[in-house]
Amino acid sequence: MGQVSDQFECFTFGTRLTRITTSLKPKERGQALERVSQTVADFDGGTRIGDALNAFLEVPRYRGYARGALVLVISDGLERGAPDAMIAAVSQIRR
Repeated sequence: MGQVSDQFECFTFGTRLTRITTSLKPKERGQALERVSQTVADFDGGTRIGDALNAFLEVPRYRGYARGALVLVISDGLERGAPDAMIAAVSQIRR
């Protein structure tokens, strides 16, 4: 069995990047989800994955989180941004 870490970072993105790590800290799920729903303001404006990933990469501390990490991008496929921005950001994270 592999190592398990209690350290994680979690972000959401719709039309912008939102860090929700702190909102997820409460042990009680209902409380954590309530805090996340109060934190995320762009849940109904479409998705701009490339722009959000580039915003992530522009912050040195966030970019450092991706080093050696498992990065999951989960999408409904309704991207509103430029595909080239997403391709470039994913390529940079991969490196």
